[in-house]
Amino acid sequence: DYDLETDVNKLRSRPVLDRPEEELVQYEVMCPELSHHFQELESESEEEKSLEDRTESLPSTPSHLISSATSVKHPNCRWRNQSVTEVGPDPEEMSFKVPQQSWTKKEECRWDLTDEKRDTVEAAQDTDFCKGEDPARSQALTLRPLPKEAAWYKKMLCPDCETSINPSPGGRLESSDAVTSLLEKHQGDIPFHSPRFYIARAKCVKSIPDYKDVAFPDFWGHQSPPYSKPMLERKCGVQRNKVLDDVRRLIQPGDVIGRTVFDLDEPSRSSPGAPGCLTFFSKFESGNLRKAIQVREFEYDLIMNADVNSNQHHQWFYFEVRDMKLAVPYRFNVINCEKLNSQFNYGMQLVMYSMKEALQGRPRWLRAGHDICYYKNHYSCSTAAGGGMRGKCYYTLTFTIKFPHKDDVCYLAYHYPYTYSTMMSHLDILEQKRSPKKVYWRQQTLCQTLGGNPCPLLTITAMPDSKKRDDLEQFYSRPYVFLVARVHPGESNASWVMKGTLEFLVSSDPIADLLRKCFIFKIVPMLNPDGVING
Repeated sequence: DYDLETDVNKLRSRPVLDRPEEELVQYEVMCPELSHHFQELESESEEEKSLEDRTESLPSTPSHLISSATSVKHPNCRWRNQSVTEVGPDPEEMSFKVPQQSWTKKEECRWDLTDEKRDTVEAAQDTDFCKGEDPARSQALTLRPLPKEAAWYKKMLCPDCETSINPSPGGRLESSDAVTSLLEKHQGDIPFHSPRFYIARAKCVKSIPDYKDVAFPDFWGHQSPPYSKPMLERKCGVQRNKVLDDVRRLIQPGDVIGRTVFDLDEPSRSSPGAPGCLTFFSKFESGNLRKAIQVREFEYDLIMNADVNSNQHHQWFYFEVRDMKLAVPYRFNVINCEKLNSQFNYGMQLVMYSMKEALQGRPRWLRAGHDICYYKNHYSCSTAAGGGMRGKCYYTLTFTIKFPHKDDVCYLAYHYPYTYSTMMSHLDILEQKRSPKKVYWRQQTLCQTLGGNPCPLLTITAMPDSKKRDDLEQFYSRPYVFLVARVHPGESNASWVMKGTLEFLVSSDPIADLLRKCFIFKIVPMLNPDGVING
């Protein structure tokens, strides 16, 4: 028995390569840190260098770690060729800790607004951000129009200069003063988010629908709710009443309005703006709503888009709704769902974002909706439309919402949205806020997507303590940890987990510092950019 441990160790099979070694050479470009010898540092005798001097001599500019001009290899995008230390405060003062739940107190979470405004203004004004960008697209990319109650928003955005804010007949903010006022009103208290960075990145995104509008929640940002909300308790008999109501619609079709109020495929067929009718929109990044049909005065059937190049997988939705009445229960029915069951039957709620709430200092997605049910409906599709599946049936997700304000602009989504532009702007901010003397950060392009968007690959680890052979060998011999997120674009919760992971890994937390010294992290924060962009 005393030989048992020895025998077990002998039985362990040694790992072998799954392909010829010469085929692995092509992946060396993804590991530039292994061929980096830090020879650019000034050579000084180790005996004359103190620990502080050795730290100062380590690389601290993107020429050694992150080549700003090449960190984004998008053919139409180019980050300004400027070092991190040229646009922010001193790197030693930029080390930060991961924000805790107490960051709802503004004084605990707000950045140095002077530095942040200087950084973001430079990002927004950089004319070379998107190399070869279509000028028409640059001019057309704007925030969504104002609601009918434009006076309220003008008062909120710029109470002292209302004469300079003149929306067009459709309500769009054409005046640059209005956008400036909106940006000035942003308190900068949303960690690792900048509206200017977001707009700059959104201009570079390539999408199939050629988006020209930016959704307000993605532009303005999101704060975590100050409390946790339990799962919604399901009331007995709700689903039965919903199904009977659908049957009643079939028996008494005369009660159905049947008016198309939004049609993404044929906008000319939609009739928005009718008295008492909601207005829908989804043509923005990650948006998904194909058609909205008014069934009754306060009830709408919604049809989602399938995945690009597919006629299947209807799950994610994200759209804007406006012109609502106060305290009126609106019922929405998503009628082309495909899954046999859903977490909506077990207490999950959708999320809602109110523009009025955001401008009043509460910019957050909140769980909303009641009388939520998910059940099989009477709709089916043909064999051709069902991808060869005969008699494919659809399911209905139905929910009821009372909007918090009259004539507000609200956004409804399957889960907390996290767009591609949000991810790219977040990486830009992390690169500037990190401590270059402690954190080795390199951003490369793993590949170009079919849609022409870069898929970023990150390398995060600790800088070597010195140029000594032992320190460099320890740096080169660290094991790798590979992290990937957002394989399925509809699972936006993965991006929020990845967001927190990245913020922690580059923070000054002692555990994060230890992890960086022990491992080299290779991270693909969004593996399916096109799916996320196109909703």
